[in-house]
Amino acid sequence: MKGVIFNPINQKFDVKNAAQEHHSLCETPRWAKLQCHSGWHLVPQIRMCLRVHEKFTNFLEAHAFCNVKGSFIATAQNGNESDMLRSVINPYNLKNGLAGGVGGFWTGVKAEALTTFSMDGTKPTFKVEGDDPNAKGCGAITFRPFIADGREFGGEIVSCKKERDYDFWELPFMCQNFADQSLANNI
Repeated sequence: MKGVIFNPINQKFDVKNAAQEHHSLCETPRWAKLQCHSGWHLVPQIRMCLRVHEKFTNFLEAHAFCNVKGSFIATAQNGNESDMLRSVINPYNLKNGLAGGVGGFWTGVKAEALTTFSMDGTKPTFKVEGDDPNAKGCGAITFRPFIADGREFGGEIVSCKKERDYDFWELPFMCQNFADQSLANNI
């Protein structure tokens, strides 16, 4: 009978006779120990838990709600993380009028002038584009990428208020917090 072992001398895996004595090391995937509280979705790739809030609200209320719960508005740092967030919220089928009917949800990104920053303190890879260099806006990720002016977009920095009527945009949102290893049993 044969087995696979790691050879520390050549830094490769070798096929060896299983009857020989070898040292072994077993490891579980890092996310196997990560868990979330009830009602939260584990996203192991970013070691985070997400909770979808179906109530449409403005950005400031969503931000305050998440903070009271010890979390922050779910934030994507790049396109792959945007896709992960979409995979959690899209099954809820929360329709709204953002981006010409594509719909979307708040993300923890804000823009001031031409600078974009994340509410969780990290630096996003997204760039702010717009005509007004003094504009302030709140970030929203669309439920699916869309094409406008021949370019693909996956989200928008929109005014925190609707342009007409000057009412706040109301969108669904997700709170995000760190996955907890202490919740795991039998480790």
